[in-house]
Amino acid sequence: LHDGVKLIENSLGAARAALEAGYAIECDVQLTADGKAIVFHDFELDRLTNGTGPVLEKSLKELNQFLLKSSEPIPSFEEFLSEVAGRTPIFCEIKSRFDGDLRLAQEVARLAATYQGPLALESFDPAVMAYLRGNAQALGITHVPLGMVAQAQYDQPDDEWSHLPQGERERLAIFAHAAETQPQFLSWSLRDWPHPTPA
Repeated sequence: LHDGVKLIENSLGAARAALEAGYAIECDVQLTADGKAIVFHDFELDRLTNGTGPVLEKSLKELNQFLLKSSEPIPSFEEFLSEVAGRTPIFCEIKSRFDGDLRLAQEVARLAATYQGPLALESFDPAVMAYLRGNAQALGITHVPLGMVAQAQYDQPDDEWSHLPQGERERLAIFAHAAETQPQFLSWSLRDWPHPTPA
């Protein structure tokens, strides 16, 4: 639960509000320069904090110096899990630049392996989910549901998918990765419903 002013998305305050209302929580995680996972949606700090620049260029210690627009610090994923403490389900979206970097997936899996509570992991990036699926036993996350976030089209100009090659966007749109990712659930864009992929 967030309003963009007093409660900022992915903040501990928003998580507490969801807990009080009896809702499950969806959060987003990003990688820091020193390989830690923080709960934050954007690749850049500018929209949601008093800082500027790419999240990935700053260490967790550096990010702790910035405040969300609700005057809260940016939580690490570890802090976020400790705050929720199993009291409601968490759907964690692993953000990706589609560049083959799996460090964030590895860090999230490390924390998920010992978390005592309902937690599911998801991503738009098939490479992230295929990695987690193929290495679930070694990572200790066989008990964690793994899913895909998806939509019907990835061809809008100047959107977050525009940097991907046309072939990759088409592959995402037709869910050609299903045999590799084997999603146990699907977070599908409601504006793209009805559609044969979720069906």
